[in-house]
Amino acid sequence: MTVKFRSLCVLVVGVLLIVGCTDREGLEPAEGFVDVAGGRAWYRIVGSGTETPVLLLHGGPGASSAYFEPLAALSDERPVIFYDQLGGGNSDRPDDPS
Repeated sequence: MTVKFRSLCVLVVGVLLIVGCTDREGLEPAEGFVDVAGGRAWYRIVGSGTETPVLLLHGGPGASSAYFEPLAALSDERPVIFYDQLGGGNSDRPDDPS
């Protein structure tokens, strides 16, 4: 299993735990980093509606979640979670790309 895949799994499980533990008020807006194997993965949560959160995962190595920015408009009804995988966007760039 690659570092990127493990990192994604850790983040997704973390988000699912957060979503499962929040009350119906939704997730609170936030920005930060999650420590994962190989570095820190960046995330940003916008909106705090009560509908099911949307987790946005960008494609391609070295890309970022910036092109998802228009989807922040969904945040009036649900939390929108932006995520940059290791090696892309605002996340750390590990020395070992495996």
